[in-house]
Amino acid sequence: MEVSERSFEKTIECGLLRYGPDACVGEGAGIREEGAPYGEFPPGSFRKRRPEEYDLSLCLVPRDVIDFIIATQPKE
Repeated sequence: MEVSERSFEKTIECGLLRYGPDACVGEGAGIREEGAPYGEFPPGSFRKRRPEEYDLSLCLVPRDVIDFIIATQPKE
């Protein structure tokens, strides 16, 4: 078992990405707990983003904001 800050960061990232389209494949063995059932959508399933997708002047990822608005406010 590798014990390091990098391993810790990777375990956290895999936990957040679990159940989503960017889930770690064959990794995340350090995650021992399963989350409590939360209905149809399990916790996690975050998307992995590249640093260049983040807009420093706006302090956000523009595509995520647009996707959120479309998902939560479908009427024009």
